[in-house]
Amino acid sequence: MLVCHRTIFTVAASLAVAAAAMADSIVLKSVTRLDRPVERVTLADIAYLDGPDAEALASTVVADARGMSGEMVVPIDQVRDALSAAGAKLGLIDLSGHETRVQFASSDQPRAMKGMSVDDSLAPRPPAGPSNVERGFLAASALGTTTPRGLLAQMLVDVHAGKRAEMRIIVEGADNALLDARGPHRYELVPLASLSSDRIAMRIIERDADSVVARHEVVVLPLLRRDVAVATRAIRRNEPLESAIEIREEWLSPSDFARFATVESALVANAMDSLAAGERVPASKVRKPIEIKKNDRVVVRREVGLVAIEIPAVAVSDGAVGDVIELRVIDRKDRKAQRTFSAVVVGPGRAEVREGV
Repeated sequence: MLVCHRTIFTVAASLAVAAAAMADSIVLKSVTRLDRPVERVTLADIAYLDGPDAEALASTVVADARGMSGEMVVPIDQVRDALSAAGAKLGLIDLSGHETRVQFASSDQPRAMKGMSVDDSLAPRPPAGPSNVERGFLAASALGTTTPRGLLAQMLVDVHAGKRAEMRIIVEGADNALLDARGPHRYELVPLASLSSDRIAMRIIERDADSVVARHEVVVLPLLRRDVAVATRAIRRNEPLESAIEIREEWLSPSDFARFATVESALVANAMDSLAAGERVPASKVRKPIEIKKNDRVVVRREVGLVAIEIPAVAVSDGAVGDVIELRVIDRKDRKAQRTFSAVVVGPGRAEVREGV
């Protein structure tokens, strides 16, 4: 029966993960500029929409802009409330970001930007520089520029803002002349895949007024910089990692950024499985040090109101800090007693009984 329950739980968890992976996404832009007078700001004005359910909410009003000038801020909580009021099924949509600063264009600054398009025909064209597309470019260096490069950088920085990492962007299928174009045509960027993926197929549409002049198919590869732990020699299972790793700075794809262990966790962890020399340490092979081992005597604390009670017990299984383990009561009158209970490991030889455990 226990095996059956575990199987059902595993299948349910897998389905939940799969559902999350397929969820539509709404990512708030950090900054957007409206070139037209508006009375209401819609979701399409302030967010990147990925998937049919998200796109169906494009016209949802998220802010009242009547009488507004200069700049206003739309926080994510306000967006969430507006979507809920519109009947959106937020459990099926991944909503992310922090807030959007909405800038209202003044009449003496002709600049057109709508969603993922730009028109800067009145701006001077910068001199062409040496091509660096093969090596990519730093997203921070392009932010704020009214070019396809700048729009692309802003889109990806918004998507990965929570990672707080420097970003490099590689674009395959485009040269600097296209990425740095400033008119007389208008350019629109249309993602053909999730903006959070490692390889993003994207279409750059070049327009002259309402006519499409050209379509450019490109592939975008975002890279994020962070420190990773690398094994300096072969590491055995359950061996502490601290003395057997070195720290390297690397540019990682978004999936690798999430897959590898943080340096902070690796320095205080043991290996859950063997590691080869030169292998980058994945989070799946990192385990916090075992603080309580099977058959260890443990002091178990329980708080009842303002009263704290401590009792001795014997561990039935191993556990690291934060793990829930089984313990056996020490009964001096009946040494054969096998009564067990659960508690949370809080340190070497210590555990706590908590509500719900």
